[in-house]
Amino acid sequence: MPLTLLAFAIAGLSVVGVPPSNGFSSKWIIYHALMEAGEPFLALLSLIGSVITLAYIVKFLHAAFLGQPAQDLDQVKEAPTIMLVPMMLLSAGAVLTGIFPGLLLGPINSILAEYNVATLDVALTGLTSGAGAWNATTVSLMVFVAFAIAWFVMMRFVRGNERVTDVHTCGLPPEVGSSRMNPTSIFGGLWGAPRRATKEHN
Repeated sequence: MPLTLLAFAIAGLSVVGVPPSNGFSSKWIIYHALMEAGEPFLALLSLIGSVITLAYIVKFLHAAFLGQPAQDLDQVKEAPTIMLVPMMLLSAGAVLTGIFPGLLLGPINSILAEYNVATLDVALTGLTSGAGAWNATTVSLMVFVAFAIAWFVMMRFVRGNERVTDVHTCGLPPEVGSSRMNPTSIFGGLWGAPRRATKEHN
């Protein structure tokens, strides 16, 4: 399900706050606002929360989409178009408003003005002054250029020369059932998973 994986990855990175998603712009503003308000501890807690979010998003992504496929999932196909279209639209929106934060910050600024709250210096590229001011469009362009260069190098100089090896599973054979995380691995107890793994391979 490559398209579903792509949509989930974009949504997950946006929740975590990884550029060029829109989640980064919002978290960036929050971090700087907390620092400017003299609350570095709260800013640190917010950053730690993002790191923890990254951990469980990646774990779920790996359990759902990566690793050796289970035997009962051989017939799984991509989601139908009626489900893919909304996912792709939301994913595109997350990236678009991450590259051009002003698309959402502008309306938010108008709401602040209606309630006589101090407004922000907003442009299409993000905040132009104050806490969290940065040019998201330029940074996003730099990220895309870096990825494009890396992709070109991989396709031009590496593809065809790569070395294929067995899946690394910490010394265990890459069997279907042993090298794939199952749903219970996400929320299992501290001692349940090791005992099951030992029982399977003894």
